[in-house]
Amino acid sequence: LGKDIVDILVNIFLNPKAVVDSLAFDWQGKLGYLLILFAPTAFMSTFDPGPLLMAVPWLVASLLSDFWGYYNAFHTQYPAFVAPFILYSSVRGLKELARRVGSLRKFATLTVLCSILFSVGFSPLSPLSSYTVGYKPLRIDEHTLMLRRIIGLIPSDAPILTQRDIFPHVSGRVHAYVYVPGVKTFFPRFYNVYKNLGIPPPDVQFDYILVDITSHHYYGLPNPPLVEVVPTILDEGGWGILASVDGILLFKRGYSGEPVIFSPYNATYDYTELFIQHGELMKDPTSQSVYVLHRTGQEPSNTTFWYGPNKVLPPGEYVVEFRIKVGSVDTGYVITLDVACDMGRTILNFIRLYGENFTEANVWHTFKLRFVITAPKFIEFRGINVTSGVEIYLDTIRVTQVDVAH
Repeated sequence: LGKDIVDILVNIFLNPKAVVDSLAFDWQGKLGYLLILFAPTAFMSTFDPGPLLMAVPWLVASLLSDFWGYYNAFHTQYPAFVAPFILYSSVRGLKELARRVGSLRKFATLTVLCSILFSVGFSPLSPLSSYTVGYKPLRIDEHTLMLRRIIGLIPSDAPILTQRDIFPHVSGRVHAYVYVPGVKTFFPRFYNVYKNLGIPPPDVQFDYILVDITSHHYYGLPNPPLVEVVPTILDEGGWGILASVDGILLFKRGYSGEPVIFSPYNATYDYTELFIQHGELMKDPTSQSVYVLHRTGQEPSNTTFWYGPNKVLPPGEYVVEFRIKVGSVDTGYVITLDVACDMGRTILNFIRLYGENFTEANVWHTFKLRFVITAPKFIEFRGINVTSGVEIYLDTIRVTQVDVAH
């Protein structure tokens, strides 16, 4: 309806077609939004709508919006703007209805039943909510218990930087900071407030960094994400690994000893996580993963067979094992296996395979490479510069952490 509040108000009164078009945008979603707001109290607020006047400004704004979050009753905070007024109006409506018909119990029972039904179906505490609105079941698993144990390594008064989903676990500490991006990235207005007042933006110092590379919060907003920021901080030097378990990483400034808590990070990748560039997927009963990456030998020479999985690994020393076989044994060059990061720009290690590296055709062989990373980084394992005329199969790539980074 407009780019600012003045435009919106003018169009509401002078451009009714724009109002209708805005209301019609995703009208099913908006109708469902209203039902979810009012149905849990059996629409009792309609019998005394006076208190709803306080909710009208936001209801109008949300129903005229084309942003789904404003009229979504489950996954955002915006329904909290109107919920108190709906509840208060419902209580008054129930009282008014009882006054009109002379009976409170019947309508109070109906209201309670509606509330219970909606709680059972949609509350995050209900197991059914994972099916109705996609909430994840609330549970404390071994990963969460390990996170708590690692947090116990941090002194209560130590300044710590962490990510959004971990911050609630440490928010009771005075010097706990959730990651906020650079002053000119995701919060430019926040930065400008300080700039206009002539005050430098806050310069937060921290002695611990706690992240979880298995969580999507490590990769998503704000921008730039932590997956880019943490390696930059660690590259400055002076940081050591205090704990590394199941993707949970705790770094301490000035620490040079062995990790207090450590468990090797191991993974196996197959056709489900690797990407074929020149080749195909085929079934192989002799493989461990049933399906394998296959190159017939008819593909162009000096091309890439596969790459991936582009997964972040914790800092450490690793051994990677490629399980490969060829259709025939020749003496010439076959393929180069490598480990790369930085979108393939940095090669951590590689090996060139020749026919003599395969003792027998159509038999699986394992080739190993060692590599070290000093910060959590996206890693890919590739089969590149492949010759033509040789049939090649890749089954699995197994990665084993043998030590932490020193």
